[in-house]
Amino acid sequence: MAESSLTYAHLRRTILALPMRVRLLLGLLFLLLLSFVTFQHSQNPTPPQRARDFHASTQEPPRKSILDDDWGKVHKDWQARPDVKAALLAGAGYTDYGRAAEMVEEYGAEIKAGEGKLRGKIGGDAKEEITPITNQKPKAVPPIIPPAVVSELKKADAASSVSPSKDSKPTLPPASTDKSSSSSTPSAWSHTSHIFAFGDSWSYTQFDIGGVQPSLTNPFGNPSLPSDGTTSPPEWLHYLTLTYNATFTRTYNLAHGAAPIDRACVRPHENLAFTSTFTEQVQDLWRVVYGPHPPSAKWNADDTLFAIWFGVVDLSLAFDRNEYTEELLNVKTIAAYSANLETLYDSGARRFLLLNVPPLDLAPGAPDDSAKRAMLKTAVDTFNTALLTLAHTLHSSHIDITLQLFDANALLTSLMQNPSSMEQTKNIQNTTQNCWNYNPDGVPSTSRWERYDEECGVSFDAYFWANQLHVTHVVQEGIAAGVVRDCFGRDGDGKGEKGFCEG
Repeated sequence: MAESSLTYAHLRRTILALPMRVRLLLGLLFLLLLSFVTFQHSQNPTPPQRARDFHASTQEPPRKSILDDDWGKVHKDWQARPDVKAALLAGAGYTDYGRAAEMVEEYGAEIKAGEGKLRGKIGGDAKEEITPITNQKPKAVPPIIPPAVVSELKKADAASSVSPSKDSKPTLPPASTDKSSSSSTPSAWSHTSHIFAFGDSWSYTQFDIGGVQPSLTNPFGNPSLPSDGTTSPPEWLHYLTLTYNATFTRTYNLAHGAAPIDRACVRPHENLAFTSTFTEQVQDLWRVVYGPHPPSAKWNADDTLFAIWFGVVDLSLAFDRNEYTEELLNVKTIAAYSANLETLYDSGARRFLLLNVPPLDLAPGAPDDSAKRAMLKTAVDTFNTALLTLAHTLHSSHIDITLQLFDANALLTSLMQNPSSMEQTKNIQNTTQNCWNYNPDGVPSTSRWERYDEECGVSFDAYFWANQLHVTHVVQEGIAAGVVRDCFGRDGDGKGEKGFCEG
């Protein structure tokens, strides 16, 4: 330290001994050198800074549209706003709904002037159809434009002169429906602009509540579609939201992989203790983030569906640990399930869709021992009966709710016996096994399931099971199609076939 001080003092005396003119010249040179170094640094920023600058340069400025301001108000009644409908039809080729909606403001007068002619083409007798994406490559992202809008656009010229029979019933694969026989007041499904989903790995899409929120141009918010979830992407919620929807819908998916109903009843897997149970999804996520109607989720009781699918993890873990008892699963766990539904009701939820437990005894991961497999089937059936009783009890306690229970167990059992019974699953060839080459880690990823593996014998989308416990994306689509067909009616008129739907 002393040596350093002496050196500095010596340098200072040396500089002061120089003539004033020389000192000024040295100072000027120092300033020029400093300026040059600063300029060079600005032209070659550090790697993190370069990354931030590149990211900023690739982001488009946010577009403000009337739809983003209040979608529910603009589309509260689809038929009552032919000007908006016309604008959306005219812009159906866009994936930017904001641009299509802004046409209302730009060309509102012209659209209104031609309203009579427009109604003649896309009015009450227009046909609609559900366009499945089964025949597309698995990696294809589900269509963002609602099928009803695209269908009306394609059939606008023919719809006014062709009217299907009033006796025809909606079926899947797509069939014509008589719109004129529908109720004058559209059902809740045709006005569903928000879905809040709760569940386990059968519904998990890796949504992060702290990330990008659902919007008109990005219905799931995050992650980018299709996600690489525990089941094969896309999943049943993707199809429900993007393919079989009756209007534009935002989905807030709070489901989490490996989630039981309540950890006080069935504790999560030891390696997945961080998962969010049904109770935690409701209490910690829903009530805190979305229950208060934040700007990112302007939901209301009429335009919002609460989709809930639990029970797989509870039954699987209870059996694996030899902890299964009817008291645990069908009393305590169902009581926790009921408490969460009551919490949602108290928060304003009025429309519920519940799905029961799939046929776990038919999954590739079911016990090899026939007696244990039979016990598992009995346990699943008993749980599903308890869930049905819960649904009836809740409905009788709250006459102001709409509650539908979809029998996923019966649908999947039926599809395993006869995959060709639905358009979405007609190409399935293997209903009893999964092929590990498509998902060696147990988790299908895009890089694996979009390719063909010779050892597997058939393509991934020809399998019913993606892994030991989850179904492939084609079956996921079948689930979504079945929900709409049986619970809501194909065109959203509420006249479902009720084949696998109770309520």
